[in-house]
Amino acid sequence: MGPSGCGKTTLLNLLGDRVGSKGVQGTITLNGHKITKNSKRFVAYCTQDDIFFPHLTVKETLSYTARLRLPREMSRRDKLKQVENTMALLNLTKCANTII
Repeated sequence: MGPSGCGKTTLLNLLGDRVGSKGVQGTITLNGHKITKNSKRFVAYCTQDDIFFPHLTVKETLSYTARLRLPREMSRRDKLKQVENTMALLNLTKCANTII
């Protein structure tokens, strides 16, 4: 993708809204439209460093993330169903109870 120091992480941080607006100029759009709070829900990336809690299982980690990132209006049951669907999609069901 590019050599060290060429701005890859800075670009991802800007796109992922992980940087404040201080010193930043320009407009970021998604398919030609200004990014809204709702559209930000569909944009994320994983950092290079591990940010997982080492004492949680795969299912616990995904459940924790789902409860934080999915809409408040969504019931806890529906969030946990989404976790199950995601684990199945990623073929993680067999290791759901494995500590990360």
